[in-house]
Amino acid sequence: MVKPMTAEETKKLYGDFYSVEVLADWLGLTVDELTEDERYFSLVTEDGVRVYPAVQFDEHGDVPSELMTVVKELNEIYSNDDGWAALFWLNNHYDSMDERSPKNIELLHRSGFFPLKHKLISKILQRREEGQIIESSLV
Repeated sequence: MVKPMTAEETKKLYGDFYSVEVLADWLGLTVDELTEDERYFSLVTEDGVRVYPAVQFDEHGDVPSELMTVVKELNEIYSNDDGWAALFWLNNHYDSMDERSPKNIELLHRSGFFPLKHKLISKILQRREEGQIIESSLV
């Protein structure tokens, strides 16, 4: 049996989350408008609660325009569509060996998709060689 992660472990791996109600209020949207808006990355917890990773938002509530493109590619790379692996990747440091390097999501906020594209393509090619994925829209 897998031991559930503590709140501290979850926060370290994934960062903070907004509830649907809190985020809708902050963005000036209704709950229905928020849940139907495909610009925002959301996840569903094991107990069925929809949450929005805080790392995707800047201080004004904006998200990188390429965010969902990156999330879809990451879901393909990691062969799942629940988004948790994608969030882990976004919340990880660009140079995984150097915690002083910016997180992948920070690069997406600052520079857009271009700096991450090479890293994603490398990962896709590696997974293809291992026979784990067939094709991708990035290459």
